[in-house]
Amino acid sequence: MNARRVVVRAPAKVNLTLAVGARRPDGYHGVDTVLVALTLGDRLTAARRPEPGVLLRVDGPAAAGVPDDGQNLVVRAAEGLLAAAGATGGLVVELEKHVPAGGGLGGGSSDAAAAVLATATLLGLDPDGPRGLALLATLGSDCPFFLAARHTGLARCTGRGERVEPWAGVHIPAWFVLVTPGFGCATARVYQAYRPATAGPPTLSAARLDGLAAQELAGELRNDLLPAARASHPELAACEAWLGALWPGRFHLSGSGSSWFALCATGAEAEALAAALAADGEGRRFGLRGPWVARAAGHGVCLEH
Repeated sequence: MNARRVVVRAPAKVNLTLAVGARRPDGYHGVDTVLVALTLGDRLTAARRPEPGVLLRVDGPAAAGVPDDGQNLVVRAAEGLLAAAGATGGLVVELEKHVPAGGGLGGGSSDAAAAVLATATLLGLDPDGPRGLALLATLGSDCPFFLAARHTGLARCTGRGERVEPWAGVHIPAWFVLVTPGFGCATARVYQAYRPATAGPPTLSAARLDGLAAQELAGELRNDLLPAARASHPELAACEAWLGALWPGRFHLSGSGSSWFALCATGAEAEALAAALAADGEGRRFGLRGPWVARAAGHGVCLEH
């Protein structure tokens, strides 16, 4: 019997490494990136309804400005899978937003993957089948990660990001402190400013990552998009300078921005860093969202039981 109502967790992500190549003939840049899903995340609830289409309601602390129509990847993902399956009727979906939109934390991509998992479960389909992953690849380069790595929450992604190699059995003992400025970085604008890096591919592997302490892991981090993000968004460079003056070398950019994350060895250290960040009045001029303290989730999108 198919489920009548499901609840799905949709975690945020950060890029531990992001190597970017030259522009491909299809217009995309090739990437080689290691993504880790975090305990910070959204919550999606879905139920069947007899009427066609997807009725979406968005609330939560990060709901401001998030569309509730066909512009939202949740609607596009659910409607796409409903159509592909030839299903009658539609869905009612509630999305509780905690991950800030447009910040490089993958919230929209994770929500899309959560919608595919929820729709597949409600229809009695295999959520790991190729149809859902193919659909997600059309919606965004990060979208397939959250479903393909749903049992690990950690993967190396190549191609334009849609080729996902889940890494299982890897323990990341670090704590993450995340902060997002009040502005986002337009991914297309960042890539337009990007100039291919001279560095080779990243050397981080599953075996090397397993058990790395926070300080050791920090030495492995890499983001080829950082210079382009700085150049294309001067406000990001100003925020980086502020963070760097307070905590030199601690914060790293996720994806194309605008979110930053720092690694800490213990929960107490992470909470202290987050408290100091929240207390610094200078951060108000950047409209900071957060800070949040998170850990590696150990899963991508997953059903909540």
